[in-house]
Amino acid sequence: MDVSGGRKIMRKKGGISLLIIFLLVQTGCTGFMEGGSAKSGLQKPPSTRFRRPPGRHAQTPPKEEEKKRALEPLYQSGVRALKKGDYEKAIDEFMSLFVTDPSYRDANQKLAEAYEGKRKKDANRVLALKKEKEAVQQALEKSKEETKRLRQLHKAQRIQRISEPTKAVGEVPQVQEYTVNFGDILDISVWQWPDLKDPEVYVRPDGKISFPLAGDVETVGRTLTEIDKDLTKKLAEYIKSPEVSVSIKRFGGKKIIVLGEVRGPGVYAPTGRSTLLEVVALAGGFGPNAVSSSVIVVRGDLKSAHAISCDLRRALKEGDLSQNIPVEPNDIVYVPRRFISSVTDLVGQIQPWLATVLSGAAVAKDFRVGDIASAGP
Repeated sequence: MDVSGGRKIMRKKGGISLLIIFLLVQTGCTGFMEGGSAKSGLQKPPSTRFRRPPGRHAQTPPKEEEKKRALEPLYQSGVRALKKGDYEKAIDEFMSLFVTDPSYRDANQKLAEAYEGKRKKDANRVLALKKEKEAVQQALEKSKEETKRLRQLHKAQRIQRISEPTKAVGEVPQVQEYTVNFGDILDISVWQWPDLKDPEVYVRPDGKISFPLAGDVETVGRTLTEIDKDLTKKLAEYIKSPEVSVSIKRFGGKKIIVLGEVRGPGVYAPTGRSTLLEVVALAGGFGPNAVSSSVIVVRGDLKSAHAISCDLRRALKEGDLSQNIPVEPNDIVYVPRRFISSVTDLVGQIQPWLATVLSGAAVAKDFRVGDIASAGP
C-alpha cells in the first residue's frame, strides 16, 4: 500500500471514530458522570420526583384525597334524590360516580336501589294510566247508552205522534187543574180587605188550612177553584160579596209544573232526580206543534224568576246531554208553540197557562222573568 492510499483510509477511519465518540458522549454521559463522580467525590444532583415526608408514609397521597373530596358532593346529591323519589336524577348521579370510581363507598348498591325505585314508580304510573283509561271508557259507554235511550224515546214519541190524530193548530191541549197536596203553601187574599191577606197559608198534615173568619177549610185533594168557592161562601156570612183570590205560592215536596205543547200539561211530582226530557215524557211527550229547540225552564220565585233555554231537539238527535239539564222542585217547564225570542215573548206565552193551571189571575199578573240564559257550554 502506498502512502497516498494510506492517508485516504486514515481520513475515513478518523471521521467514523469522531462520530462514534460523539454518540457515546450524548448517550453515556450520565453513566460516565456517575462513575466519575464516585471516583472524584462529586455529589449527585437531587431528584425532582415526589418524595413522601419522613414519618408520614401511611397517609393517602394528596391526589386520592382530592379525588374523594370531589366525588363526595356527587354521592350526597344522589342520596338526597333517592330519598325524594327522584330516581332519574339518582341514577344519573350514582352512574357518574360508579364510572369514575366503582369502589367509592356503596355507590354500586345505591345505583341498584335507584333502578329498583324507578321500576316500581314506572309500574305504578302504568297502573294509574290503565285505571284512568278504564274510567274514561266507562264514561263513554255510559254516554253511548244514554244517547241510545234518548233516541229510542224520541222514536217512540214520533211513532205515538203519527198514530194519534193531529190536533188543529189553534187548539190548546186540555189542562188538568192542580189539586192541593200536603205541605203546599197558599197565597190567600180578599179584595179591599188587607187584614184578610195571608201570603203564606200552610196546608197542615191533617189536610186543612186555617183562615180568619172562615176557620178550618179542607184543601188536600181539592182544586184552587173549589177552595176559592168554599172560602167565599164562609166569608159571605161576615163580608158582603167577598172577592177571594187563592193561588199556590210554593209546592210541598218535589213538584214541577209542565206547560205548553205537551200532551198532558199540569203539575207532576217525579220520583228521584229527573232530567228535563224525563219530565216532558212524564207529561205525555211533545205535542204536534211543539218547538223542542226552545224549551224554557223557569226557576225561582215567580215575581223574580230567571229562565233557561234548552235545545232538546239537539239532545235527542245529536246526543248533546248538556241540553238535558236536571230539574229542581218548583221549576216550571214550558214547551212553546213558537220559538221564544225574548223575555217579553216568554211572559206573554206562559201567563195564560199559569192562570189556568194554578187558577189564579194574580199569579199570572205578578209573573216576572229577569233574563233568559242558554243551557250547555
